[in-house]
Amino acid sequence: MVGAHYLNRALPLLLSLVCLASNATDVEQVSQKPLLPSAVLKSSAAHHPQIQAAIARAIQAAGQTESAQGAFDTNVSATNRARLSGTWDGRFSDWQASRQLRSFGAQVYGKYRLSGGSFPIYEDEYFTNEAGELKLGVLVSLLKDRSIDAQRFATADAMLAEQQAELDTLLVQISVQRRALIAYWRWLTKGRQVEVYQGLLEIARDRESGLQTKVKQGARAAIELVENRRNIIRREELVTT
Repeated sequence: MVGAHYLNRALPLLLSLVCLASNATDVEQVSQKPLLPSAVLKSSAAHHPQIQAAIARAIQAAGQTESAQGAFDTNVSATNRARLSGTWDGRFSDWQASRQLRSFGAQVYGKYRLSGGSFPIYEDEYFTNEAGELKLGVLVSLLKDRSIDAQRFATADAMLAEQQAELDTLLVQISVQRRALIAYWRWLTKGRQVEVYQGLLEIARDRESGLQTKVKQGARAAIELVENRRNIIRREELVTT
């Protein structure tokens, strides 16, 4: 039977969802309640491997977006130089902070340099005044990297990948939950059919005992008893399949 064949394929999915929907401590409580479509949807959304894998891919894509946006964070660096011994006792410190902007490939930066002591003539670049030197500036791309650069492209590409992953998650969830509901309703329908077949089987068995008495009394033909036995066998097959 087509319905039975489909049910045999769909039941493992449905049964796995039912098992995942209940914890070990709640088995008795769940068994006393009817399985509702809302429970099937909730269980599939929370536990089905395909949905969980899609959610993991979406989280990974979100992490890649955050990583790409890190190119526009403020970068801070520092350099310190000092001699422990020797003729020269020069000391030098350099602090820098910079940040890439999203517009026009621009970059803002600030630098502060401070030195002390004496340096050899070939290290004159380390000399600063007593209060140090402060430099602030803005770099703007006039042609190259003005409209797009590697950082902005990577960010836009990561954001598109994140949106695609979110859409894929939604499509996977819809597909899985659709199949889960189909399996649920077919399983429920099959259960109702089994109840009907069991009722018909009981009717046929009750009729058999009455027919046997009437056949013995000669009120009914023996062929009716044979026909009823055939109905019983047929209905037993429907119940078991």
